[in-house]
Amino acid sequence: MMLIDATMPNRPERLYSLFALCCVWIGIFTYFAVDASTRLGCLMGLDETVMGLIVLAAGTSVPDAMGSIAVAKDGMGDMAVANAVGSNTFDILLGLGFPWFIWATFKGEPIHFTADSIKHLNFAIAILCTCLVGYLCIIVGNRWTLTKNVGFFLLFSYVFVIFLILMRYWGHI
Repeated sequence: MMLIDATMPNRPERLYSLFALCCVWIGIFTYFAVDASTRLGCLMGLDETVMGLIVLAAGTSVPDAMGSIAVAKDGMGDMAVANAVGSNTFDILLGLGFPWFIWATFKGEPIHFTADSIKHLNFAIAILCTCLVGYLCIIVGNRWTLTKNVGFFLLFSYVFVIFLILMRYWGHI
């Protein structure tokens, strides 16, 4: 962390370079997180797609969760929800779109998925859509109020989603 602190500008007029350096450091840490996840998956007998759906997805969402917790404690539940929705929208549209654009620009060819990864990704996308619709139904049904029971149900749902992904991977569903 001392290296990161030493490379970060600390004057307000250096805001843009601070943002750029933050992106560089996040990129470096992301590379190591993906590499470690791939290696761990190899040791556990899980492929990259499953590790991405479980380990990397949770790891990249922890900072968002911390931000949502911080604003929710201050009574700004709407900002916490907006953070979660906005973060996932950003991840899907820019987090996937930008690297694919760079790949296609420099390689001149599209990215092809393997049949096995398509099977897992189609299932994960179906789960994502179901979760989004379910979340909306829960919030509307609870009169746009987030309660302890709603939070518990969402946590339970996440554990259930991980269970479904693993069961699908192991061929049980």
